[in-house]
Order: sequence, then structure tokens, then C-alpha cells
Amino acid sequence: HHISGAPGGLMISGNSALESVTGLRGLHGSVKYLLVDSNMKLPTLEGLEGIEAIDGMSLYDGNANASLRVKGNPVLRSMAALRNVQGSILGSVVIEENSELVSLDGMQQITDVGSLAIRGNTQLL
Repeated sequence: HHISGAPGGLMISGNSALESVTGLRGLHGSVKYLLVDSNMKLPTLEGLEGIEAIDGMSLYDGNANASLRVKGNPVLRSMAALRNVQGSILGSVVIEENSELVSLDGMQQITDVGSLAIRGNTQLL
């Protein structure tokens, strides 16, 4: 199936047993925001390759102004699945506390962001 964007945003959060998001491969186009938080067993973002733009911000408490947030995913090694996201991101981009993340490959086509925080990723080179 093909899903044309997620105008309300996409949040993948607090999943203690989630090991894959490949079931989201049918999602294509833009999302308002992408929040990937506290997924204890998620090693990659494979399945999100169809996202081409992040064009808004979250208004949820604690996530206000976040456009892209990848936080607290202890086994996440790669963000390469975000390689098709391109252009400007209006809100904040936060990449933090992903202890196995080794690179930011996949973010090369993002041209500018509202704000950027990269911290606490102990394996990031």
C-alpha cells in the first residue's frame, strides 16, 4: 500500500519491544514532523526511506518546535533510511542519547534547520 505523507506528523515512541519500522515502507512524501523516541530495541530506521520532507513542527508538550527528534534509542545504529529527506527543516533537529549511533549518514540532503542539537551519542564519530 502507498500512503501519501503524514500531514499530522509521525511519532514512534516508547516501544520497548519494537525491532523494525519496515511496515512503514508505504509512507511517501512529506510529514509534518518525525519523532523517534525511547524505542529500546530499534536498530535502524529502515522503512522510512519514502519520507522526502519534514515540513512542520510538533506542538506536543515536551516536543514543542521539534521537526526531527531522534532521542533515547539505545540500540539505534543508523539513520541512513532518512537519506531522501531534503531541503529545509523549519523547527529543531535533535539527535541525542542514542548510545550506538555511529554516524549521521542519511542527513546529507538537509540544507538548513531552525536549530540543531547533537549530544550524548557516545559512539558518534
